[in-house]
Parts: sequence; C-alpha cells; structure tokens
Amino acid sequence: MDIAGRTVRITFIERKIVCKCGFRELEVLDFVDKYSFYTKRFEEYVALLCEKMTNKDVAKTCYINCKSVKDIDKKSLSLRLGLELMKLPTRRGTNTSQSSESSRKIGLSG
Repeated sequence: MDIAGRTVRITFIERKIVCKCGFRELEVLDFVDKYSFYTKRFEEYVALLCEKMTNKDVAKTCYINCKSVKDIDKKSLSLRLGLELMKLPTRRGTNTSQSSESSRKIGLSG
C-alpha cells in the first residue's frame, strides 16, 4: 500500500487463545478475515480492480502475486453471488481397470 509515495506494510501478531479445558482459538480481528494475509479493505480494493483489469495487471499494480489476486477475486465473487467456495479437483484420474490390451469386443451372433 502506498502512502505519500512510500510503501507501507502493516505487521501484526495474532494472539493464540488456549484454555485449560483444551479450547484453542486465534484472536478475532475485525479488520482481517480468518487465515487471510491481507486486510479486508485491501481485499475490497483488489476485488474492485479485478472488475476493470486483468488479474495479471492487478498483481502488478498492487505488488502481490497472481495467485493471491485470483483467490481474492474468487472470494469476492462468491460473496457477491452468495455461493460457497468450491474446491475443484486438481487432477483427473483415468480408469486403469480397462486397458487397450485387455479390452474385448463383444459381438452378437444370430
């Protein structure tokens, strides 16, 4: 984030809450989503830029990587459309039980 021509980074520590009953939780911060590396306002800014620019251009403008831009854009679209984030399969499998050598042709005799 640029302020007065200088790059500014915000660094903060999330406190871990541990109870003697076994409960564990991270401190709730209202300016950042859980497990997010960026503030809510910055994510809103990136999502606004994604509406007008390509992800690659947004990444160059905001000095973050393309994967982060894609994740922020995906999250904002799902919130705007009211959908839950879906995890897509990363690899497609093949059916190994039928190989070309062991396949048989079945014919009808009449």
